Amino acid sequence: MPSSCLNNEAGFTLTELIVALGLSALLLVFVGAGSLFVERYIHDWFDRNTVAEELALISSELVPRIQNAVSVSRFPDSACLVQSDGTMLTYAQSLGVLMRNGHRVTRTGLRVDTFRIAQHALPDGQAIDTLPVNNPPTGLYALTVVLSDSKGNSTSLRTVIRNDYEYYKYRQ
Repeated sequence: MPSSCLNNEAGFTLTELIVALGLSALLLVFVGAGSLFVERYIHDWFDRNTVAEELALISSELVPRIQNAVSVSRFPDSACLVQSDGTMLTYAQSLGVLMRNGHRVTRTGLRVDTFRIAQHALPDGQAIDTLPVNNPPTGLYALTVVLSDSKGNSTSLRTVIRNDYEYYKYRQ
């Protein structure tokens, strides 16, 4: 077979094949790195969302109970709420876990860094001033909760709650 016959055949040269494989490998590396980045972002978003959801659940449990409590006793890491039906609820922070009457409220894997119910007053439209424990009731409480997960994602809640029983009792 003459050598001119081999040169006229359709196909790729070895150089073209190596260049195509190199470009394909480079494209594969970029796509793989991009997908890892997206996967990490989505996973972190879910972790942050889990902490925020837990904080919302704690808030939805505590806020109405503080609003409707007949008595609120506060201690450094706990609070005791007496409901109108006489039921006593004790909330306490112990080893990073929020407990209600000795039962876990928070999910496993989340840590309660701060749990505090503080009494507040609003004197003549001034800024909120924190009152010491066991001052006469004003009917206004501030709930502060800070949660974090094992990866360091942290979310906090601080809200002022009006206890209807105390608020109206001491306003008369």
